[in-house]
Amino acid sequence: MKAAQGNRLSGESSPYLRQHAQNPVDWFPWGPEALTRARNEDKPIFLSIGYSACHWCHVMERESFEDPLIASVLNENFICIKVDREERPEIDQIYMLAVQMLTGHGGWPMSVFLHPDQKPFFGGTYFPPEDRYGRPGFLRLVRSIANLWKNQREELVSKGNRISKSIDDYQNRGILSGSESTTEPTMALVDVALKQLSASYDRVHGGFGEAPKFPHPMDIRFLLQAGSRRNDESLLKMATHSLTRMARGGIFDHLKGGFARYSTDRIWLVPHFEKMLYDNALLIAAYTEGWQLTREPLFQSTVEQTIDWILSEMTDEGGGFYSAIDADSEDEEGKFYVWPQEEIRSTLGPDKYPIFEKAYGVSTEGNWEGNNILRIAGTPEELFSENPGSRQTSPGQIRDALEECKILLLNIRNSRIRPGLDNKVLTSWNGLTIRALALAGRVFDRPDWVDAAKVAARFLLEHVRDTDGIWHHSWSRISGPKHNAVLEDFSFLLDGLIELALVDPAGCWSEEAIRLAKSMTDNFFDPQTNTFFFTANDHEPLLVRPRESSDQATPSATAMAITGLYRLGRLTQDDNFLKISWMALCAHAQLMAKNPQSMSQMIMVVESWLSGDGEWIIFGLDKNTRAGRALAARYQGMNLFLNGDEAGSFKLVQDKSARGDQPTLYVCKNGACEAPRMGAEAIEAFTNTY
Repeated sequence: MKAAQGNRLSGESSPYLRQHAQNPVDWFPWGPEALTRARNEDKPIFLSIGYSACHWCHVMERESFEDPLIASVLNENFICIKVDREERPEIDQIYMLAVQMLTGHGGWPMSVFLHPDQKPFFGGTYFPPEDRYGRPGFLRLVRSIANLWKNQREELVSKGNRISKSIDDYQNRGILSGSESTTEPTMALVDVALKQLSASYDRVHGGFGEAPKFPHPMDIRFLLQAGSRRNDESLLKMATHSLTRMARGGIFDHLKGGFARYSTDRIWLVPHFEKMLYDNALLIAAYTEGWQLTREPLFQSTVEQTIDWILSEMTDEGGGFYSAIDADSEDEEGKFYVWPQEEIRSTLGPDKYPIFEKAYGVSTEGNWEGNNILRIAGTPEELFSENPGSRQTSPGQIRDALEECKILLLNIRNSRIRPGLDNKVLTSWNGLTIRALALAGRVFDRPDWVDAAKVAARFLLEHVRDTDGIWHHSWSRISGPKHNAVLEDFSFLLDGLIELALVDPAGCWSEEAIRLAKSMTDNFFDPQTNTFFFTANDHEPLLVRPRESSDQATPSATAMAITGLYRLGRLTQDDNFLKISWMALCAHAQLMAKNPQSMSQMIMVVESWLSGDGEWIIFGLDKNTRAGRALAARYQGMNLFLNGDEAGSFKLVQDKSARGDQPTLYVCKNGACEAPRMGAEAIEAFTNTY
């Protein structure tokens, strides 16, 4: 049974909120109306947080929020608020911490019960409609809480106060006042973080920890950076082995490209089928850097396929990038992506099927619930060496045959009912994608990728920043720009604009990056503690003003603010940006020492800063020459690579030029430059050293 006219979510722009618009639950979006109603009616708040691509969110909706009895109990006893965690990351961050404190774990859907003053007193994730899986039934739960609210409220008030204080204490853990935060990070901190990563590394299947297994792109990029600088093959192997196993596994979409959010098992076979923009942006950067250090063809093809998927399926006509594709279609998780053996056989026919079967591990019984999740069971090179007498006479012919098979299967898949698309454009995730496209475009000499990054950046500047210069977090064709920008919007986009400034120094990107950085420090930096808040000075009052120091699925917003200011300060030679970045690193030194494995993005900056990363400035070198391509493809880490012929406005290049009509490379560090490397041969020799 569904509401005939729809509830208040009918007018919302978020695809996730609109999914719930026909529920019989009397949902409110988060805002003054709901909070005021809770106070005036003296009712607790039931806060449900999820996102459009979330499988278990859909399950809980079907089981509980579409149930008229459960809806009637909720409507009578609670003010029910539905939040899209992607639209309101600051709210999600606060109450995810509450649920983790209450239960020891978190996830979505998130179900939290609050006092009208926003203090949480009970929470969890998915609840079945009746007792099941060792979890209390949702109907029994809401009736019990309603009874406690009426008859034992003192207990709930006390619990809410305790949890709220714990949240506040957690936000300020390890944070000292500016005058006290004199501890400076050291290379010993980097060593401890690397040891912890090594201890959690899965030497058989790659990645870190047990199932469910997430890609950990920040950890992989940290290992690549530290391993290349130290010439440590063991660190590099952890990163490249993980990249290889993920790219060969079922977590990667081998027909169209793009990674699912995580693997439900240890071996990267069975994904949780939702595809998120942020995962793929971060992994494009990781695979690009992995290719720079290995020249592994699998890494390059993974980047190419992932970017092709983003540009063909995740790009708005205006140039911004959409957020996610659902895990479910036709109420079944993964149905769009999996294959019965017979469907593959009948599509490919007897000539093509055998080689595809071997390449992608297809079997009669399948590898997941009677179906086949495609994975790379054998590369063209492996298949050729195993079957030298096959009809294909070279690995290249095998590769061509497999590409033909993939086109045939993709045509069949495209005729299926597609999973839902979350077509809102988020500033933060677009910033990550702009950075990834600009980096990959330079490294692989793909100006079309760089152009896509430029178009997306212009789209954000013109449509998500309003005429008063105010940035917003979200945009959609229904709503236009919406919701206050938070720290991750500023810091992720800052990194993207810096990468564009490096690949297109004659553009407006450095000026826009400077403007964004100044606004970020003015509105989010706390000089009392030398840290960053997640919300701006003028943000609406919430339970607490959150900070974000640890990496999650994305790098922490604070770490990215530090990263952006560190890179921008060197690029523009603005000491104030460098000063704020260093002070923030010092303010987090104790926290990094206690929790190094959850702070890889920040520790990457420590490693770069203490090792003395610098700037590479090139003059007079055609990028299409062998030396030009070699230099563009060379692993750079956090070194800044700049074409001086196009970057005349940068102080960094104003006293430098080509020498003697020869291509000239300046390698600078800590404000000093080595003797210029002159001539294509000298430059090419530089590309063979770190």
